[in-house]
Formats: sequence, C-alpha cells, structure tokens
Amino acid sequence: MAKKSTTFKEVVKILSNKQKISKKEAENFLEVFFEEIKQELLKGNKVQLKDFGTFSTTTWKASEVYSIKKGEKQKMQIKTISFKPSIKIKDKIKSSQ
Repeated sequence: MAKKSTTFKEVVKILSNKQKISKKEAENFLEVFFEEIKQELLKGNKVQLKDFGTFSTTTWKASEVYSIKKGEKQKMQIKTISFKPSIKIKDKIKSSQ
C-alpha cells in the first residue's frame, strides 16, 4: 500500500480548523514560517524546532565536474539540506508502527 503525502493545502485546512482562523491566515502563517526557515538555511544557520527536529545545510568540498553547457571541467561546490528528527518524534513514529 502506497503511503499518502499531505499537501500544503491540506496542512492549511488542518491549521485553519484547529486554530479557528481563516484559510488565508493559515496559508500566510505557513508561508512566512517556511520562508524564515529557508532564509536561515541560506545564511548557513541551523533551524531547531523543539520536539520536532533540526534542519541544517552541509557544504561539501568542491570537486571537478564536466559542464555540458560550457564544454569544460569546472569546480563545483555542493550544498545539501538535511533534517534530523528529535528523539521525541522518532519515538512517536517507532511506537506508531
């Protein structure tokens, strides 16, 4: 059985219903919330959300890659985003199986 993905619109609806606010207010809140996380990650900062987890970026050592557009080798530095769930959320997920 395929696992279900929850969409942004569904999260807006859930937040709107639980907090008794309009869908527009919920959508605005989430957009600001995610934008702040993104901006902190772009600055190279970690984002720690209590009882949820930590978002962080890792910059890997530059390596030589072949650029198809330029037709030459060039050095490229790669950045990745990672998420480490909190112990509390890990335990909840393990116990729900």
